[in-house]
Amino acid sequence: MYTIYYPDFSSNFKSIREFLSLSIVDVSEILSISPSIVKRYEDGSMQPKAGDIYKLCNKYGLDYDIFFEQK
Repeated sequence: MYTIYYPDFSSNFKSIREFLSLSIVDVSEILSISPSIVKRYEDGSMQPKAGDIYKLCNKYGLDYDIFFEQK
């Protein structure tokens, strides 16, 4: 299995979470993961599964690509 690294993903993930006024706990509950994993997504030490991104996009009407935009 390969991991693709997107340098702006972690900051995009956090910015989107904050824009949606969601806490780390809110996101962890939506994705059924622990808050510490959400923190790892945001600090760049871990990349989420595509399905987790898909869940957030579907729930909030987001375009999947927004997570991967470069700043």
